[in-house]
Amino acid sequence: MSKLVFPNGLRAIESNYDAILCDVWGVIHNGRSAFEAACDAPTKFRKAGKSVCLITNAPVPKAEVIRYFKPLGVPEDAFDDCVSSGDATRQELQERQTQPVYLMGADRGFDGDRYLWAGLDLPFSELNEADYILCMGLDDNANDDPETYRPRLKPGVDRGLPMVCANPDIKVRVGDRLIWCAGALAA
Repeated sequence: MSKLVFPNGLRAIESNYDAILCDVWGVIHNGRSAFEAACDAPTKFRKAGKSVCLITNAPVPKAEVIRYFKPLGVPEDAFDDCVSSGDATRQELQERQTQPVYLMGADRGFDGDRYLWAGLDLPFSELNEADYILCMGLDDNANDDPETYRPRLKPGVDRGLPMVCANPDIKVRVGDRLIWCAGALAA
């Protein structure tokens, strides 16, 4: 077995790789501002002719993720492409497009959530009529406790409804706070 190595930054290992996958939230930014050193590393990696793909559990399509980068200070030259769980979720929603869906936790205050299903004409329904649950997060990610959702989810669990979890993170740091994500409800 190989010895586990903890490199002192990307520079220490970059010669071993032609491309990197780099997480976004908590690595490149904290939801409020970019981490300058974390953005510099992939930018320099790309200047050496190598590729960087950012990956994120953000529950929105990649175009919305990238649009969010600029106000945070993430430079455009820090990555070649971006992949989001929102894109994977949207593909699943397209496959279930005619099935009634119960929506949980779409943040009415965050305009970006609607991009996940925009143009799909999903038949939203109450839980007792749904064929599956689309979980975007908690109704109030900053203040709710996932445990209080147990009674709300129980009828769906009893019916064996599948849950499409748009963001598998349990918690993320936003600025200096930890907030719950859809993964906490999925768990």
